[in-house]
Amino acid sequence: YPISEALCWEEDSVARFREILVRKGDEVREGDAIATFDIEVSMADREELSLSLARNTENLSRGTEDRLSAIEEAREDTEGLRDHELRIAQLRIEKLEIEYEQFVYQSEREIARLKKSLEELEEKASNDTLFAPFDGVIDSVTFYNPGDLMTKDSVLVTMHATDQFYLAADNGFDGLRYNMDVIV
Repeated sequence: YPISEALCWEEDSVARFREILVRKGDEVREGDAIATFDIEVSMADREELSLSLARNTENLSRGTEDRLSAIEEAREDTEGLRDHELRIAQLRIEKLEIEYEQFVYQSEREIARLKKSLEELEEKASNDTLFAPFDGVIDSVTFYNPGDLMTKDSVLVTMHATDQFYLAADNGFDGLRYNMDVIV
């Protein structure tokens, strides 16, 4: 029995059929492109992530400047203070520095999260090609029109391997034994 496989659209993302790149009887190598698709990624989602990223980057810049200037003003206000008042002013400066570090940390984490989400969205949109899983021959091609919606597990192509197969033997008369020589 030849090793065969039905090639399907298996991604969770919504895709529309663009083009089939093979015909029945074509020989393909592992990794050859079989079909291409248009991945539907919401432009609104992409734009929303881009705007959030820009807004958070701007907020980090502006917030950093504001907090650093507040720390500098607090340091300037310590001039001329003595003992108890000086200690209170120093504690306020420490508190401002801690708030600054926390703000920078949280802002950078949010920016990194937004960048990662945007990259994942872009990667999802770029995963638009179905590839041959092994060397073989195309057995059948399902007809789709460009723009047809592809659902998960929609079979596009069936193919079989030319260099591998499964061998089955009928052992009805107990003619086969362990370690017996078999000629194929």
